[in-house]
Amino acid sequence: MRLKKSLTYTTASSTAGSPDWKKQPGRPGVMDFKFRPGKNMDWRGMLLIKGSAVIARSFFSAFLFSLIVFYSGCSSDNSPPSTLTCKAVRRNFAITVEIEGVLEAQKSYVLVAPRIWPYRPEISYLALEGSYVKKGDVVVSFAEDKFKADYENALRDLEIARSELIRTEAEQRSQLAQLQAQIESAEASAASARLQLSRLEFIAARDREIKKLEITISETEAAKSRKKLTALEAVQKEERTQKLLEVKQWESRANTSLRNIEQLTLRVPADGYVVYQTNELTDEKVKAGDALYPGMAVVSIPGMDSLQVKLQLRETEVRELKEGQPATITVPSLGDLQLGGHLKRVSKMAQRVRRSSQVKSVEASVVVDSIVEGLVPGLTSVCSIKIGEIADAVVIPLDCVFEKDSLHIVYIRDQGYFKPCRVELGPGNSDFSVVVSGLQGGEELSLKEPPQSLLKKTGGAPPGR
Repeated sequence: MRLKKSLTYTTASSTAGSPDWKKQPGRPGVMDFKFRPGKNMDWRGMLLIKGSAVIARSFFSAFLFSLIVFYSGCSSDNSPPSTLTCKAVRRNFAITVEIEGVLEAQKSYVLVAPRIWPYRPEISYLALEGSYVKKGDVVVSFAEDKFKADYENALRDLEIARSELIRTEAEQRSQLAQLQAQIESAEASAASARLQLSRLEFIAARDREIKKLEITISETEAAKSRKKLTALEAVQKEERTQKLLEVKQWESRANTSLRNIEQLTLRVPADGYVVYQTNELTDEKVKAGDALYPGMAVVSIPGMDSLQVKLQLRETEVRELKEGQPATITVPSLGDLQLGGHLKRVSKMAQRVRRSSQVKSVEASVVVDSIVEGLVPGLTSVCSIKIGEIADAVVIPLDCVFEKDSLHIVYIRDQGYFKPCRVELGPGNSDFSVVVSGLQGGEELSLKEPPQSLLKKTGGAPPGR
């Protein structure tokens, strides 16, 4: 409740007058406190009461006037509100090309998918990326099911081939024995006939001719058997060679399958950190379950003594790049850590970004001059390569430049106000630009577009003056 008080004072007793709270009509919640004089109050009391009321009203009016003057003075200051500004400076300006790349080791051991045909090996296990491994540790394993089945089939066929070889050799020995027996029988018959012929010297000529014929027949049979034996031996040799070749083939298949199974486990050749490679089929880092073509890179174990940033450049960006140009390397994940470096290599030919893409890029690398703690391969890095320099150039932040009707405008501070000025920009980067014309250097520029009340008309006094 608000109270409107008209304070009065009297020297009379309490019977001379009494206070009266009266509600003012039409003003809810506002009460009027008045002192009503009593019957015994003389003119001196009335005069004192009126004088006190006048003094109180005068004091309140003076206080209110002071407040009005104070706030009016604060709001009617002729100086404009403060605006953030910066100065156009003259200095040497480095012309740079900024390219994003990935940090990698200059020398690293790259482990690839086993060169096994006709299958595409599927990754079943991957060591955690960034983990530290020691020489001989397993970092990648591929699914073995198909390759184990091939190995078992090769072993089964090898046993069958060996059995066939043994059976063939047994049959051949039996055939040779039979022919040898025939030869021996024929030769024995011929020898027996000759013996009988020598004993029957005085027999009839007809009988002698018969014995000679028997001898000839036996000798002929023996000769035929020997020829047959020679031919059989040649045939059997060929058969044995064929069976032996089949055995060797299945032995080779079994050994190949076994080697394939051994290749499905990749071990690191040296201590280092695990870095996943990009799957060329998905354009993403490899992961468990990926089926890779033989020879595709899976992981790398980088050497930590020398690092570089691998870049993929557009063909238009290569024209002004030369080996040896200085570079500044920024690593965002390490608090925008900046390192010195230099351009080491620029490929002479452009290659497709992916097999299925028609976009081509040129590969380049920037060497890191000094290695610091926390710097590991795989981190995204931004390389600012210096390709030239402009001496004594007028340089301004791009935050000072505003575009009006396709023109570049800056606002120059002049006696607390700002006047627009057209400028022509030259080379620049993501933060600063060279001014070719429009500024001389030293001008104070607004970092945001000033309101209309702070703009100074050309050839006139500032508004409000």
